[in-house]
Amino acid sequence: MPRSWWMKVSSVFIFVLLCILYLTPSWMNVETLPAWMQYVVPKQALKLGLDLQGGLHIVMGIEPEKVLQENLDVILEDLKEDLKKIGPSITFTRSKEEESIRVKFENREQAKEITKQVKNRYPVFDIHSEDAHELTLSFSTQERKFRIQRAVEQSIEAIRNRIDEFGVSEPSIIAEGRDRIIVQLPGVQDPERAKELIGRTAKLEFKLVDETMPQGQIAELVQKAEKEKGISYQAGSGQKFSDYLNRIREAVAKETPKDAELAFEKQVNDQTGVITWLPYFLQKKAAVTGDHVRDARVFPDPQTNEYKVLLKFNAQGTKPFAKVTKENVGRRLAIVLDHLVHSAPVIQSEIPSGEATITLGAYDNPQALFKEAQDTALVLRAGALPTTIELLEERTVGPSLGADSIRHGKKALLIGLAFVVVFMMVYYKGSGVIANLALVLNLIFILALLAMLGATLTLPGIAGIVLTMGMAVDANVLIFERIREEIRAGKSAKAAIQSGFEKAWSTIFDANTTTIIAALALLAEGTGPIKGFAVTLAIGIVSSVFTAVYVSRLCYDFILTKFEITKVSI
Repeated sequence: MPRSWWMKVSSVFIFVLLCILYLTPSWMNVETLPAWMQYVVPKQALKLGLDLQGGLHIVMGIEPEKVLQENLDVILEDLKEDLKKIGPSITFTRSKEEESIRVKFENREQAKEITKQVKNRYPVFDIHSEDAHELTLSFSTQERKFRIQRAVEQSIEAIRNRIDEFGVSEPSIIAEGRDRIIVQLPGVQDPERAKELIGRTAKLEFKLVDETMPQGQIAELVQKAEKEKGISYQAGSGQKFSDYLNRIREAVAKETPKDAELAFEKQVNDQTGVITWLPYFLQKKAAVTGDHVRDARVFPDPQTNEYKVLLKFNAQGTKPFAKVTKENVGRRLAIVLDHLVHSAPVIQSEIPSGEATITLGAYDNPQALFKEAQDTALVLRAGALPTTIELLEERTVGPSLGADSIRHGKKALLIGLAFVVVFMMVYYKGSGVIANLALVLNLIFILALLAMLGATLTLPGIAGIVLTMGMAVDANVLIFERIREEIRAGKSAKAAIQSGFEKAWSTIFDANTTTIIAALALLAEGTGPIKGFAVTLAIGIVSSVFTAVYVSRLCYDFILTKFEITKVSI
């Protein structure tokens, strides 16, 4: 056999072996394998959607008008503090119908000063003048969109921080449309507790880091306690983080400084996805809470090439924040959301104005730093989220229904596969066997690729696989019919096969390209079940072309070279 053929076969064999490894956790318990195999086999099983394993599906929404009204209420308090200095006679009126603030004054000089102050301090407003003694302030169109979108993002962040507490693995929390949030919690059988946990208000705190013990020593202390007490935690495993935190705090209680407590910062490697937990000792009492955070936004500093987060406190939060920064210059102040440290920046100087700047770093990796800055700003705002989240739809899928769906899905898949296999063997004889081998490999590749990519298999996804099984042999049919035509034209077996593959390729490519364009359009614009169908369809198309053209050709090359056939069984 030619060397190039063996190289191609080896690449296919390695890929098949890799697929089997990725599918192993989906059909057996990896922990029962020998220790050396556990290092090789991935831990992640094929994810099953809510419709297959049961759980809770919730549609939540915010009221955009209410978000804007409440944002205006927060700003109004600060606006009063700033503009009252211009003149005690200035009055303010909130117009809820128009979502605006009306500022009344006595003379033109005051109007000029008010306009100047608003443009400098509150650029989020459009200023309108309909009266000689009144100005109307309302959010600009861009600001309205931003604040509504931000409210949705804050809600998602707050919900996501509670999922580990509930012990749910593989949750799905996504925004839908302008003001909706879809929450899917597979395996949850206590919907009332889940709803109560999700709907809780986020708790944001600023706590000083206790630096009496170096961070490396704290990490060693935690590792020792985990080993001696048999304590461990893995995100997404279904284990509650609060249970782990309470146990590890109890284990290191004797070594914990007075009036301090152990806390962790979750760090995710952007390239590998590996999660590490950075331990801190924090003062138990919060120096400042997030109740008075007015705003937090990301901005790049063109002079230093650094991303920064501008944090603003309202009038009630300015004094306590100024006090803690004045007394603790050079120390680290941890930003803690729901008992989880998000970051711990160093206090550079006293901040008396209520406007703090958090510097994150230079532009070595702009995308990663920008994402970190966005996440920091989001966490800072999430604690001060003023709006309520309304439950719009709730659907509980029982595990028995999910098991029923899996059983029927398997049945449909096997029946469809059996019919296609029988038809190909009867109609195309020996060549049909090659097509069936490609078909079986195609099914393995689809499921393995879903597991590799971390995609979720849903009931519509199974429908996509069944459809792909029927479509997968289309390429083989085109090739076989071309081979038949070449044989009728009097060509030898080798020439007919080579010509059949070459002439059918353009048709196969065109047909599958149009189908994959449709699948990608469904993936981009569809939601929920439609996306599940689109994912398996797109993966199935790529896999079926590979197996029908590449793998089938390798089989023919082997038969032609090994057995020197003069007649094709087709």
